[in-house]
Amino acid sequence: MLRIRKLVLAIAAASALSSGMAHALGLGELTLKSAQNQPLDAEIELLDVRDLSAADVQPSLAPAEEFAKAGVERPAFLNDLTFTPVLNPAGKSVLKVTSSQPLPEPMVKFLVQVMWPQGRLLRDYSVLLDPSRFSPQAAQAAAGVTPAVSAPANYTTVRRDTLWEIAARSRQGGSVQQAMLAIQALNPDAFINGNINQLKTGQVLRMPDQQQIQAIPQAQALKEVNEQNIAWREGRRLGPQARQLDATRRNAAQPAPSRIAQQDNLKLVAAGNDKALSDKLATTQENLDASRRESDELKSRVSDLQSQLDKLQRLIDLKNDQLARLEAQGSAPAARWPQRR
Repeated sequence: MLRIRKLVLAIAAASALSSGMAHALGLGELTLKSAQNQPLDAEIELLDVRDLSAADVQPSLAPAEEFAKAGVERPAFLNDLTFTPVLNPAGKSVLKVTSSQPLPEPMVKFLVQVMWPQGRLLRDYSVLLDPSRFSPQAAQAAAGVTPAVSAPANYTTVRRDTLWEIAARSRQGGSVQQAMLAIQALNPDAFINGNINQLKTGQVLRMPDQQQIQAIPQAQALKEVNEQNIAWREGRRLGPQARQLDATRRNAAQPAPSRIAQQDNLKLVAAGNDKALSDKLATTQENLDASRRESDELKSRVSDLQSQLDKLQRLIDLKNDQLARLEAQGSAPAARWPQRR
């Protein structure tokens, strides 16, 4: 009986694991096919489709709670997005992403959820729809205006603002992470609990110049942004930020801060290489966030599997008790009535 019980448990565990992990459907890169001021038309490559059919793949915009976990805003206009799987067993399979109207923002960030019989997948994407509106330098160049790198600027936050979007429009050759931390350092009272994900509405932000943004090493900026994202997801309050930017001498040429000179080795690189490195680091950070969410999803599936195994164990114990009672009842008459010779 013990052997049978162990065998049943092993088969159940193997079956549950194989059903949950037989397919590892993946989402690849996004390709934008629509032009500016047109309804969105984009494709996301579907990876490792195998024998799945279009009816098996159920894509959608991720639920609001997943956006909150990822620290990504979910504006109402994202509800206009439609996700349609196009599976081609002999070629490239894609997930078409479309909208009925042009999207109102120059850059859109959203989370895609894909469910299939064996699992569930989440991944976030950023789509740059209007480079001229998104980049202050590009807009000034198009208007024939020479950008003033060190010119001070202010910005008043509104309800739907996120620091990521504000920094992305104002990074002045730096990365989004560098710009986010520079803005936070100049405006510490504009953030609840000292966290970049809790920007207050109606705040007049002092915007950093190029020197202040690029004074923060990119690797350090990625590390600090990641730490603040983790603290926000865990509901922890952050202490005061150690970095303070000098906003009194924005237009004067000045050496790099002494703290950076003592702790970091600065190297001059070509602008193209610096941008490529920043883009690569930002992509790596996004991939790390996606991997973290997939890890959380896997942990949840393992927890569900353990719960199913516990229920199966209780069911087996109940069946064993029933079998034991039946065996006892079946042997009782034989003990009272000896067989005839």
